[in-house]
Parts: sequence; C-alpha cells; structure tokens
Amino acid sequence: MANSVILLQQNHLMTELNRTHLDQLESQSIFIFREAYHAFKNIAMPWSMGKDSNVLIWLARKAFFGRVPFPVLHIDTTYEFPEMLEFREWATKYHTLNLIVKINTEARARGIGYETHDPVTVTHELKTVALQQALAEYKWDALITGIRRDEDPARKHSHSQNVFCAKRKTFSLTWVQPDHAPNRKYRVHNRRNHCRT
Repeated sequence: MANSVILLQQNHLMTELNRTHLDQLESQSIFIFREAYHAFKNIAMPWSMGKDSNVLIWLARKAFFGRVPFPVLHIDTTYEFPEMLEFREWATKYHTLNLIVKINTEARARGIGYETHDPVTVTHELKTVALQQALAEYKWDALITGIRRDEDPARKHSHSQNVFCAKRKTFSLTWVQPDHAPNRKYRVHNRRNHCRT
C-alpha cells in the first residue's frame, strides 16, 4: 500500500514537471469551454475555418470527450474558395458538427459584392449583418470565441478565451500576469450573473 502511494505521488510529480506551457493553456481553455457550457443554455461557436477557429473545434472536442455539443456557425460570404467549401464539408463530417451556414441573402439580392461595393461595406453586409441575423434567428445566449494574445496587445500577458453574450456583455475567464507583479497570476473570472439580464 505504501509503495502504491509513493508511486502515485511520483507519477503526479512527474506529470506536473512534464506539463508544458501549452499544456497549461490547453487545460485552461478546456475549463473555460466546460464553464461556458454549464453557464449558458443556448450557445454556439462561430467557425471561420481558419487556424484559430479550427483549434477551438479541436479544444471543444477535447473538453467534451470527442464531440462538440453545440452548433458551429459559418458565416458564408459566397466568396469562399472552393477548397474551403470542400474542407467545410469534410470537417463537418469528420468532427460530426452541427453546422449552421448563414448567408446574408438579402444583401446579395441587393447586389452587395466586391464587384460593386467597397470592402468595408461588403464585410459589414456579408459578415457583420449575417452574424446579427443568425443571432436574431437562433436566439443564442452566448457565442464562444478565442482571442490570440499575440494578435491583441491588451492581452499580451494573459490567456483569454471569451464567451460573448447576446446582450453584448462578456463572460470571460482570463489568467493575467500583470507587469507590476511578474511572478503572480491573477484569475479574473466574470461569470454568468454578468451576462444574464
């Protein structure tokens, strides 16, 4: 019995010593997924099919034992490369995703496109307005997204993954290592009561 306890303690110590920084970030992300899933009744995850959103699908599957238990939303501008559409079809089957594809058909019917309008107008109409339409149609409580800290200077000392609530408030769980205390990490956790109104 004593040998078993020592072996367990050694294995635990080895596990802790072998954990890399990426392992810690992954564990934090999985925790955030599970907390968000528990905190909100009706959630979804935008999926651009880019590297960051594909990582989120992988993390969601890891958090929920091989499945993604909420829908993923692809905003289709109708300007995607054929290879992206092939990948979308393959990934949907491979990951067994509940995929929702949203196209702002009203804007396309009005002739909104890169051939006739400036990029800002096209992006607004075919992405932002399409997202707003999907939010209104499906009445999600929250959207799960990820923000890479190397692309956002405000998050350079944190690991952040956000769940954006339908009322424009944020449920977030962020580990922060501020400049004034480089040897300490603070856990900033804004929970469901900030989003449920």
